[in-house]
Amino acid sequence: MAENVIRPRWARGGLDREQAGELRRRIASMRDLPDELRALFLLLVEQRTPGSNARRFAIVDTLTNEAVVRWALDCAKRPRVSIRLWMAFQNHLLTSTNEIVMTRAEMMQVAGASSPHVSVALAEFVSIRALTRHQQGRDVRWRVTMRAATHLGGSARENAQNAAPPLLVAMRGEEQRDA
Repeated sequence: MAENVIRPRWARGGLDREQAGELRRRIASMRDLPDELRALFLLLVEQRTPGSNARRFAIVDTLTNEAVVRWALDCAKRPRVSIRLWMAFQNHLLTSTNEIVMTRAEMMQVAGASSPHVSVALAEFVSIRALTRHQQGRDVRWRVTMRAATHLGGSARENAQNAAPPLLVAMRGEEQRDA
């Protein structure tokens, strides 16, 4: 049985761009592969591909991040659960799609909370437009909005953020108080 195990030999920095591209194509062509596994495999390929000018990364908007954390502290039903999830999402972000690559069990473990409590926190993030929810059948995907984080740079980033819906005005506590 041990001879059937494939042990990848990573180059020093991981995969070269050509290998990574071929792996992405092969993973995308696997039609029977569940979406959750496909996303995890793509994330692994991305993590094992060394940096270059074309390297994908997420830029977290610091003002938006602060607004989300302040909102969670002041308004979330379970602030600790919300903040723990929000911080974990930034480390589990598939930057090509802004999809959060975490299972419900992983979210529960990171948050130290039950599934219903995680569901409430996710719904709250959707309500303030920090996350979007995409459902196909029983499969649910969560994505960080372009306003909160994006892999785009320069004018492409500005255009994507301008096209994204704004976070709720209620989150901008200081601005609202001054008005």
